[in-house]
Amino acid sequence: MMRSRRTAAAVLLFLIAFLATSSDPALAQETGDSVQPTRSTAYTGTDDLRDVRPFQAWMTDATWSEGIDVEPVAEFSNLDNASGFFVGAEGAFWVSEGLEVGGRLGYAGIDADGVDSQSGLSDLAVYSRYRLDLGQEGTDVGIGVVGTLPVGDEDIGQGNFDFLAFGAVRYEANEGVTLLGHAGIDSREVGNDRELGIALGGGAILPMTEELAAILELSLTIAVDFAVVVAGVDYELPPGGHLRAAIALGIDNAAPDAELRLGFSVPVY
Repeated sequence: MMRSRRTAAAVLLFLIAFLATSSDPALAQETGDSVQPTRSTAYTGTDDLRDVRPFQAWMTDATWSEGIDVEPVAEFSNLDNASGFFVGAEGAFWVSEGLEVGGRLGYAGIDADGVDSQSGLSDLAVYSRYRLDLGQEGTDVGIGVVGTLPVGDEDIGQGNFDFLAFGAVRYEANEGVTLLGHAGIDSREVGNDRELGIALGGGAILPMTEELAAILELSLTIAVDFAVVVAGVDYELPPGGHLRAAIALGIDNAAPDAELRLGFSVPVY
């Protein structure tokens, strides 16, 4: 019953925020003209949302850096009879035209009822994605892979080799809204077994003010019964750093009941 109520609340929050923010024609006029991002003019505001990354789909989004982006992150989660945290960083690195690689690494911990708390190094997640030039203005499409290297502490549920092959799209819709989507085949190591399933995600980035954007996401991974709704904000600071915060609500068994995500994205080069 609790999961079904949380599911309904999360989906309702997603729909209300989307409809409320995408119905402002004045804001659409302000954000209609796209600005090509460069490292010499890193600050673009919400005139150009290509430097605004999603939270859940950070590695599976169809956007590409033009240098090096680093985002220190802190995450605090509430699970059934336990709580957890993650402190680390995500990074994106431009390799060549249309090719980006990156990763995520940090220190994580879990405090479960009735047992001693555990903490240690997380697995190293790495990704690569390549832009497909389809000649469609306002639409970015790419393919990529994500993998985890099992370098983490098994006492906190790490030490797994997982693999995802995906396709992703970004579409600049009307009224300044950017729509996101990805789909792929996910292979997860679960104990001594390996589970294979479909991974799907969708969302939107919506300009609220000249510096502030709202980010809404829905993501699911069938292989491990993981589904989550994320609602967050991204505030851009000159000369291009982004203050970011989000709340994630789990709507399936493998996801945390609730999670607070904080980050500060910095264009290093």
